[in-house]
Amino acid sequence: IGPIIQLTTHQSEKPAIVFLVDNSLSVKETTDSVVRSRMLEMLEAQGEALRANDYEVEIRSLDGSPVNYFSSGSS
Repeated sequence: IGPIIQLTTHQSEKPAIVFLVDNSLSVKETTDSVVRSRMLEMLEAQGEALRANDYEVEIRSLDGSPVNYFSSGSS
């Protein structure tokens, strides 16, 4: 009978937060561009605050693509 060797590893991951943004045409048509820009700026600022606290943060549209600007008519 040989020795039994067991290896246990633990991996920790950063908590993740995803902000979903509806940047569809209907939102673009019913919401002022200044309001949309301010909303994205607020999300980005909140994301930076969370990143500073060791969270992984992404801002995505409803189709899963990254959101770089909120005035897009896509989705």
